[in-house]
Amino acid sequence: MVILTFILISFFYAVFLLKNKFRFVSLFFLAMYSTSFLLPVIINIKFDYMFYLSDGFYEKLKWMYLLGLIVFIVANFIFNFFKIKSIDNNMLKPHVLNKESINKIFLIFLLMFFIMVMIIGAEVIISGTTSTLELPPIIKMFQSITTIGFVYSALLKVYYSENKRETLVNVLLSIIVILSVLVFIFGRRLILYPVIAIIALIIFKKNKVPSLWKLLTFAIATITVFLPAMMSIRTLGFKEGIKNFTDILFGDYDKYLQYLSIGTDVTASYSLAGVILAYDTRITPLTLLKPILSFVPRSIFPDKPRPMSEAIVENLNLNYDKGMSIPPGIVGESHLYGGLIGVFIMFIFFGVMCGIIDNYISYLRTKDQGLRSLNIIFLVLVSIQFISGSIRGDTATNMQECMYLFIPLLFIMVLSKYKFIYKK
Repeated sequence: MVILTFILISFFYAVFLLKNKFRFVSLFFLAMYSTSFLLPVIINIKFDYMFYLSDGFYEKLKWMYLLGLIVFIVANFIFNFFKIKSIDNNMLKPHVLNKESINKIFLIFLLMFFIMVMIIGAEVIISGTTSTLELPPIIKMFQSITTIGFVYSALLKVYYSENKRETLVNVLLSIIVILSVLVFIFGRRLILYPVIAIIALIIFKKNKVPSLWKLLTFAIATITVFLPAMMSIRTLGFKEGIKNFTDILFGDYDKYLQYLSIGTDVTASYSLAGVILAYDTRITPLTLLKPILSFVPRSIFPDKPRPMSEAIVENLNLNYDKGMSIPPGIVGESHLYGGLIGVFIMFIFFGVMCGIIDNYISYLRTKDQGLRSLNIIFLVLVSIQFISGSIRGDTATNMQECMYLFIPLLFIMVLSKYKFIYKK
């Protein structure tokens, strides 16, 4: 009953958002949140974390997910009836990026990619991207920044194409870029975020309501095929990874479900949320200040909160390696910070935030050259990353990642608008 109610409410609100001028950010949150709940329920493979819970606790968790959905919709719904007619703040007005700027951005990230390849080494192609996990943090940051910028700038060349020939050339270029990057990066999401962002921008550009069935087909194919395939490639290398996934996909169905559950992370998040609810686990909300407090030494602030994953490990006495990332999902995380009240606050925040961003994007879509503005190109990508990470269930780490990924990207985008002339 709970699952059916969740599906019906989610589906009808998704159709409403789709028909109401394609309110992408709210729709994306709804899709990601629904997937994070329905996929682990369908797969039905639980990670017990050495805790054996009765079905009653998981039934309670289902009600919490339904509550989160309802709170989000109530908070978000009212923004569908407001419009931004004008903005006086110069920073929020459209700042146009022309085709020349996009080409500059692509060339910068192409150079960064070559540097990344020289640093990481060709053995990644053979042994898989798991070999990059031991890289120093600064190299990992450079790797992530380069990946997301290189893929996004290549796809933006497609978005800026003005004829069929140019579009075809840039599509082929983007495929080459994605395949090249795929063997050098462990985090698949850094490739998926730009792809989703470009799809949204192209829909904005066409100014037509997209087909719900096409969007659903893309989403299902991404979850059931592309994500597990990319996990196989990143683990075993390109050649062996493709062979391994093909064997799993057309082999034993139970083995495929198990592989899918590992490849998407949502079953681990859902199961951990069940443990958190069962044991009423709490941690300090100050954990959310991690992006700021990480710069403060413990000698100055001895009681500085630890990362959320470490706090969960200690509170539940889990036997995991230090620093291992354990995502409890958005429901589990919000319950950690404040129980039922925490769940209400978290979903009100996202309902309001998504509504405001959608209204601002709608404003940009109506302005001359607004669809080619730095504002919309940057904001759509950031929204996708922030929502995806928050649904996974570690908002503090997600904000930190957002800062180091997008501040350099924004700097390069702004820099591309200027011409530098050498004078003797």
